[in-house]
Amino acid sequence: MKNYRCLLFTGLLLLSASILFAQNFAQKEYEYLNKLQQTSGEKLTEYIIAEYEHFLTAYPFSVSTPDVMLRMSEKWQQKGKEYKALASFLKLYYVFPDYANANQIRAKILALVSSERTLRKMEEKITALLDKRSSATEIAHRYFNYLEALSVLTGSNMERLVDETVAEARFFHSRYPDDVRRDSLTIWIADIYRRYGEDREAASEYLKFDYLYSGSVFLPYARYQRGMLAFEKLKQPEQAIEIFQKVVTEHNTSKYAGKAQFATGQVYEEKLKNYPAAIDAYRLVVSGYDDSENAVAALEKIAIIQSKRLRAMADAVKTYREILEKYTDHVDSPRLYVICADLYLKQLKDYDQAAVFYALAAENNPEHEDAPELWIEAGETCDHRLNDYRRAIQYYQKVIELYPNHKKARDAQKKINEAEKKIVPETENNSDKENLDGNEK
Repeated sequence: MKNYRCLLFTGLLLLSASILFAQNFAQKEYEYLNKLQQTSGEKLTEYIIAEYEHFLTAYPFSVSTPDVMLRMSEKWQQKGKEYKALASFLKLYYVFPDYANANQIRAKILALVSSERTLRKMEEKITALLDKRSSATEIAHRYFNYLEALSVLTGSNMERLVDETVAEARFFHSRYPDDVRRDSLTIWIADIYRRYGEDREAASEYLKFDYLYSGSVFLPYARYQRGMLAFEKLKQPEQAIEIFQKVVTEHNTSKYAGKAQFATGQVYEEKLKNYPAAIDAYRLVVSGYDDSENAVAALEKIAIIQSKRLRAMADAVKTYREILEKYTDHVDSPRLYVICADLYLKQLKDYDQAAVFYALAAENNPEHEDAPELWIEAGETCDHRLNDYRRAIQYYQKVIELYPNHKKARDAQKKINEAEKKIVPETENNSDKENLDGNEK
C-alpha cells in the first residue's frame, strides 16, 4: 500500500510539473509573439499567421489564448478572409466569454458582417446566434455551443465555413472523447457534407455513426440518410434497400421506419424497374404505419405504376378512388378527381363515371380556380358523350348559380341554350309513339 501511495504521489507531482512546464512554455511563446508583432512588417504576415495557428493548436485554453485568437481574427479580416475571421471571432465570443475585451468582440463581429457583402445577407441569423450564447461555465459546453452556431451557419449556404467546421469538430472529438454530445456533432458534420454534395464523405460519416453510436436516438436518422445517399447519389440500389429495411425492422417505432419503407418502394420503382415489388413495398406503407400523409403518397405511387407502367387502368382508378374515399382530409385540390375522370373518359370509356368525377372535383373544391371549368367538363361529357342533355344542363347551370360573374358563366349559358334545342319535347315523343303504334296496327 505504501508503494502504491508513493507511486500515486510521484505521478501527481509529474503531472503538476508537466502542467507548469506547459504553462511556462506557453507564456514564453506568447512573449515571443508579442515581440514578433511589434517588429515584423507586412512581408511576415503569412509567417505570423502560421505562428498564431501553432500557438492556438498547442495551447488552446491558456490564459493568453484569447489575446492570440483576437489577433488571428483581425489578421484574417485584414487579409480579406472574412469567413475565417468570422469563425475565429465567433470562437472567441463563445468559448471565452470572460475575456477582458469580450464586449468588443460582439461589436467586431457585427461590424465585420455589415461591412462584407457576402456576410451581410446572414446578418439577422448571426445576430440571433450571438443573442443565443449561453452562460455555461464548463468550457466543453461553451465549445459545443460554438460548434452548434458554426454548424447552423455552415448549413445556411455558407459553404466556405465547411473546412473550419469540420476541423473544429475533430478537435472537439479528440479533446472530449467521452462527451455524450459527440453523436450530435457527427450528425451535423454528415449533414453538412450532404448539404454541399460531398456524398461519399457524408455516407462515410453516417456509417461512422452506425459504428460509434449504436445506442443513440439519432441512429434511425443516420441510417435513413445513408440509405437515401445510396439510392439517390451513389448508384447503390441494392445496398439502399438493405439499409432501409434495417431501419424498418430495427427502428419500427421511429418516424423514419415509414419513410424507409416508402423509399424502398422508390428504389424498386425508379432504379430496379421492378414494379410488382415496388407496389408491394408501397402497400406496406399503407398497411403498416399510422401515417396518412405517407400512405396517400404511397397509394398515388401505386396508381401511377398501374396506369403508366402496367397499363392496368381499372386498377389505377380503383387505387385513386381508395385515396379519395379513405383519406379525404388529405385531398385539398381537384387533381385526383380529375385524374380519375380523365381515366374514365379516355381509357375506360366510362362516360357516366367521367361526368360524376368532373362534378365531384368541382363540388368538393368550390373555391378552386378550375371549379367553373370542371362543371362545364362534366356537362360536356353528358352533352356530347351520353346525349343526356338534361343532366348536362344541370351541370352547366351550376356555373351560373355559383359563379355568376365568372367569364365561364356566359359560356355555360350558351351551352344550356344549345342543349335545350337538342331536347325533344315530351309531346313530340308521345306523338311519335302514337304514330308508331298506329302503323303497327
